[in-house]
Amino acid sequence: MFDTDAIDNVDRYEIIKKKKDMFTTLYGEKKVTDNKHPETTFSNNWKDHGFHIDSDRISLLSIVISDPDSDVVFVGHTGILIKYSDYYLFVEKIAFEQPYQATKVRTIDELLHILSLRPEYFGDEEEAGPFVYANGKYLQTLKKSN
Repeated sequence: MFDTDAIDNVDRYEIIKKKKDMFTTLYGEKKVTDNKHPETTFSNNWKDHGFHIDSDRISLLSIVISDPDSDVVFVGHTGILIKYSDYYLFVEKIAFEQPYQATKVRTIDELLHILSLRPEYFGDEEEAGPFVYANGKYLQTLKKSN
């Protein structure tokens, strides 16, 4: 997914180069080794690179998408989930040219329903995923909603 040679050798990527392991952990791809359970492919990715979030109120939500043509899964989208007293705030950037946006929801299930309405996360019906991770731990597989 990434041109790691460019990260290593192009000056404008110097900031990414300094934290390349963290960057590729958060946004990279990983080879699927167990076709029956592709959702477990990212389970140890954060731990393997020593990355963690030490908070009970803030989570990094990752949408992991399966690419059956290359037998990999990759992080297709991320956002920050912030827990307030009686609601959650999900902060994300949908596309490069769009501003950040925040969505207020009462429950994580409500947020997952909103995410399940986005067709860009889904491939053919027989494809696995997309898989939702919170702080690198598998949360659930999204089901396409209409």
